[in-house]
Amino acid sequence: MLIINEKYRDLEGWITSVPDIFPTSGEVIYKARNEIRRIEHDGMAFCVKRYHKPRFPNNFIYSFFREPKAIRAYRNAELLEREGFYTPEAVACILFGRPLGFSYLISVCSPLSRRFYEFRDHGIEGYEDLLDLLGAMAGRMNDQGILHKDFSPGNILFDRVDDDWKIELVDINRMFFGQVSMERGCRNLARLWGDERLIERVARAYARQRHFDEEQCVAISTSAWKRFWRHHHK
Repeated sequence: MLIINEKYRDLEGWITSVPDIFPTSGEVIYKARNEIRRIEHDGMAFCVKRYHKPRFPNNFIYSFFREPKAIRAYRNAELLEREGFYTPEAVACILFGRPLGFSYLISVCSPLSRRFYEFRDHGIEGYEDLLDLLGAMAGRMNDQGILHKDFSPGNILFDRVDDDWKIELVDINRMFFGQVSMERGCRNLARLWGDERLIERVARAYARQRHFDEEQCVAISTSAWKRFWRHHHK
């Protein structure tokens, strides 16, 4: 199965070759259960993510009952773009076989070079407006019925573009669509790294965006954040 963004239809020949050239092409930028490579073609840089072959019973579930992760990530990228949120532009996705084998998502590489992992090692001084932007963005997404279920530092890219902060979301196959309550929205901030001032700053911006009580949002978010990281460290 092949899905191609019409904007990139002229690259169909190269796109269909990706599964064959993937193991030996480009630069590995992430490798674990899934693998991501940066591959250049026709003067452009693409990020190609190869999803591992699901094991039974997931290979059966993804083959017949549930959309595979590559398709969900592709569709979610289209949706986020339509709703005015930033994520690397989806180019194509490729699926193989029943039961499902490897699957591939091809995206335009993001120009943003930084991730929120940075806040593990430094405070928030000088980044207050970035954290306000992150909280407001999360609130606006939730207002529009969109919740990123893995809202964690590795999935939030940022950098300055033309003297303004810009944020992009990645790894977007796991998302919830529907009404997002204050409780759920605030608890979804729990995976962010940094000290308690960071989570408080983001939670206050989130509350202002959604017209919630700031102190209540801070209390919910910091409690969920402390609980998550206690469990993580154990």
